[in-house]
Amino acid sequence: MKNLFTEPFQRFLERIAGFLPNVLTGFVIIIAGLLIAWLLKKIVLKTLDFLKMDMLAEKTGIVPIFQKAGIKDSLSGVTGRLIYWVVLVSFIIMGLDALKMPAVENLMERFLLYLPNVIVAGIIIFLGYLLGN
Repeated sequence: MKNLFTEPFQRFLERIAGFLPNVLTGFVIIIAGLLIAWLLKKIVLKTLDFLKMDMLAEKTGIVPIFQKAGIKDSLSGVTGRLIYWVVLVSFIIMGLDALKMPAVENLMERFLLYLPNVIVAGIIIFLGYLLGN
């Protein structure tokens, strides 16, 4: 009777002990991704500021196009934010993959196969909106 309760509980604890390193690894990857994304954003912003990209965008007429589209940030700000989110999403995907769960892996595989279509559609919509104004 004692084995009836202790054996399943022991297997449960073994499964948790096997899963915890994966959770910790995923958490560390996501935290590292946050730091790296923030650092890259700052580097890109400083580099674009050094290259005077905002003045170039103003001279070429990109700023009025952004203003018509309702984008109040500068070109360097939009670029920095885009870099930040691309890096962060990449690290989140790697962190979720570190969990080594079949359901999460299948979901991420489907998401990654669908992602190029979403990116192309977003670019087409954005360009169409800018050109339409």
